Amino acid sequence: MSRKGDASRSDGQRTRERILQAAIRLIGAKGIDETQSKEIAAEAGVDVASINYHFGSRKGLIEASLIRSHHDLVSLEALKRILAKDETPEEKLSELIRSFASAARNGRSPALLVISRAFLGPSPMLQALFEKEALPKLDLLLGLVSQISRIPRGDPELLQCLSFVLAPCFLIIAFSTLNFPGPIGQAISGSDDETLARNLSSYATGGLHAIAEARGKSGPEGSRASCGKLTPR
Repeated sequence: MSRKGDASRSDGQRTRERILQAAIRLIGAKGIDETQSKEIAAEAGVDVASINYHFGSRKGLIEASLIRSHHDLVSLEALKRILAKDETPEEKLSELIRSFASAARNGRSPALLVISRAFLGPSPMLQALFEKEALPKLDLLLGLVSQISRIPRGDPELLQCLSFVLAPCFLIIAFSTLNFPGPIGQAISGSDDETLARNLSSYATGGLHAIAEARGKSGPEGSRASCGKLTPR
């Protein structure tokens, strides 16, 4: 390929990235429904036609913004690195929760704001986020939760247990990034990072151990059964 062609592709990639980052900033600040294409174009220094050229439509741009934000919050590669460590399942879960809590508390990053707003005001575009970015991560997390709860893959209760672990983390992110008022918001914002992470981890692992005990299992560390992977409905 000629140098001219390489330069053209590089310029196009930079323009696409500039539009994407502008969308993430505005969605994080205002929300999905309140962010218009013309505002994103103005923020990125392009015309509206550039959005359609690089993303197909406003919907395509919003989906790309959600996917990038989820990746920036916790990438599949980072998740794999944690799960590959020579640690107990409980220690791995605690490290994951600590990374969530730390990310939520260390500044109002646009990516965190986008994810918070997306889950608090559900959008039809969340399905694309689930299928393209979240699904492989959920599959890995199911394996971890299975080891602690001793619930085998394929059992519907395993997905419930995963939601019991993730829901408090997303609430913490929402309360931290969107500055929720009231005593709960104040209690979260007033807590130090280590205390918050420790309490979240204790809540999650304690609950999973209790579920294992209630199901008649023994011990916190369970089987590594893997009867199939999570598939979108």
